[in-house]
Amino acid sequence: MSGLDGFTSGLALGKMLTDKEFEREAEALRLRLKLAQEGAAVEHPAHLGMISATNALVEEVKAIANGTLKPSERRLSDPKNTVHIHGHFRSASEDAALRLSGGKLKLEFYGEPYNVLPHAVASDSPKLVPVEPKPRPR
Repeated sequence: MSGLDGFTSGLALGKMLTDKEFEREAEALRLRLKLAQEGAAVEHPAHLGMISATNALVEEVKAIANGTLKPSERRLSDPKNTVHIHGHFRSASEDAALRLSGGKLKLEFYGEPYNVLPHAVASDSPKLVPVEPKPRPR
């Protein structure tokens, strides 16, 4: 079924519904679209955070390979301790959310970035919250 067929069948279904049923379906569709938009609003800064964390990780590995950084001093690429890479990811994601919203929204993660698997950190239910205004000096 092509997109046009889906559009046509949706119109036909809409014609068969009563006004009450049509309003209920339309409200369900509006809610699904709203949730999808909110999800994308969170996914975009998180995606930018992943890119930044990966780039920093690659730079650290290159520095170790070039001999400018001792393997014992590595932080982001340490296989036994992932707190630093998770912290970098969260920080970069929060910065991206601030930048994308013009300083109005920040990305808030729940839980702490302890030594956990990488996929578990992204699932800490990040949420966009308004930035609290700074108090004025007296």
